[in-house]
Amino acid sequence: MKRANQTVGGTTTNFAVNNVQQCLDYCVVTLATCVGVDINFQSAPAISCWVHVNSNDYVPNNIGNAMGIDSYQLMGRCVSTTTQGSVTAVSRLIRLVH
Repeated sequence: MKRANQTVGGTTTNFAVNNVQQCLDYCVVTLATCVGVDINFQSAPAISCWVHVNSNDYVPNNIGNAMGIDSYQLMGRCVSTTTQGSVTAVSRLIRLVH
């Protein structure tokens, strides 16, 4: 379920990306400690990607209204392994918070 125009306190990183997918990919693929992102659409033409690394950020009293920001929470990571035990794939399992 999507709740647009909401943000979650506690973000640690902000960087400009060209689209939502780049922000989600950064969380899921690049940053092992990422638990979610807030995406700010008010900084067009780029968007700001704010990263959460603490799952405690997602307590109800830490979620608020913010025009132009959508929040996503990582719900889990699926990995597949080779016979040597190394990670070969990470599924994108981000779903909208709230």
